[in-house]
Amino acid sequence: MTGLIVGAWLVAASASSPDGITLYSSRLASPSGAATIVQTGPPGNKPTVRKAVGPGYSIFEQESGGNSAIVIQRQGGD
Repeated sequence: MTGLIVGAWLVAASASSPDGITLYSSRLASPSGAATIVQTGPPGNKPTVRKAVGPGYSIFEQESGGNSAIVIQRQGGD
């Protein structure tokens, strides 16, 4: 079986707010599209970011402060 590797890039950034909560933002761009996840979390705790990219799909997950978000994208088809 031959696998196809599709390139993707991931960017993570953070910003602090006056009330001590930190906003964490991650972005994934692939041939299937682009997704950005923004979450709040405790200061100093970087989020866990996972990505999986395959032929025609991308899965993007971020966990921060006990919360998680998942974006699943598919390219083409109905």
